[in-house]
Amino acid sequence: MVEENKPKTGNNYFVAHDGSQASIDAFKLVSGSLMTKDDELTIGHVFNHSKTYLEHRMKPDNVKAEVDAEIVGYGHKGNMMWEPAHSGMTTKEHVCDMAKRSEATIMAVGWHGRKGPKTDPTIMGSAVQHISINPPCPVLILKDAIARKDKERGAFRWAVLVDGSPKSWAMFRFVATILDKAKDEVHIITVNKVNTDIKAIQEYAEQESKSLGVKYKFIRLERPLD
Repeated sequence: MVEENKPKTGNNYFVAHDGSQASIDAFKLVSGSLMTKDDELTIGHVFNHSKTYLEHRMKPDNVKAEVDAEIVGYGHKGNMMWEPAHSGMTTKEHVCDMAKRSEATIMAVGWHGRKGPKTDPTIMGSAVQHISINPPCPVLILKDAIARKDKERGAFRWAVLVDGSPKSWAMFRFVATILDKAKDEVHIITVNKVNTDIKAIQEYAEQESKSLGVKYKFIRLERPLD
């Protein structure tokens, strides 16, 4: 008797890993604070052996050895995509292609890459910026290293900007799939501007939050210039 494949109920996380501390932090956030028993994890790395100037921890073989050691405990739910740079695309395009091929439902990246943070801390790395503009799926960009164990009561506070559009509500529902419903809270933020039906948004927020089992706080911002 052949057992039918059960439909996936969790998320498939894809973490872009270049050996930088920012990518390591992104991996730790996903694996240590977000993943549940139903989720799967893929680590993606694009390498170029000609870059002999890279720091020891960022050299391809060392990145692979570190990742292999980290994901061995995930069994069939952990995977690594370790691919040579492709002459037909940039590394940032290659990483997005890997995420797409892995059928990722969410992609996690650090705020910057191997070159480190910018002088202006509000500016993300060029590769991360490309991914944010050309995402193969929803993208989680980690600006600072955070961990659930370091938070009071082990809880995260999420913020979703909602304007009443289907896309903004779709993002709210997506966030509901990655948070800890027993601990976390979502702040639903909307801006009161011309032609915005605040009452309808607030009522729908209550309805959706109750349906999804999510704790929320509704925040209304005013635009005095309107």
